[in-house]
Amino acid sequence: MSACLCIADDEQDALTQLAAVLAVGSQVLWPDDALHRQLVKALPSAVSERIQLAKAENITAQPF
Repeated sequence: MSACLCIADDEQDALTQLAAVLAVGSQVLWPDDALHRQLVKALPSAVSERIQLAKAENITAQPF
């Protein structure tokens, strides 16, 4: 399944995008950076399982 690429520079925006994408049944593609890694660790496993992290240099090569 492909994912929706979500780019945010703060926690509130990241969580808002996450909620919108999950609400329509999609997966999330986040940049693999400190902010997003911290959020993934803090989220319930049922949510974090639907998030894919990708390094910035490879993010556009991911299916989204």
